[in-house]
Amino acid sequence: MKPTPKLRFIERHKELFIDPDTNISHGVKLRVLQQWWEPTQWNAEGEWRDVPLEAE
Repeated sequence: MKPTPKLRFIERHKELFIDPDTNISHGVKLRVLQQWWEPTQWNAEGEWRDVPLEAE
């Protein structure tokens, strides 16, 4: 697989449990950067992969 300049942001929903005894939870939306990877073999499928980000 080889990387391409195609990038996109997607939003994922993550549940954060505040109190496990009462099942109270809080959801958070996370923005994830992804990059498209092209196949090196002919007629194979490409895929979106998450790009790891570093905190400043």
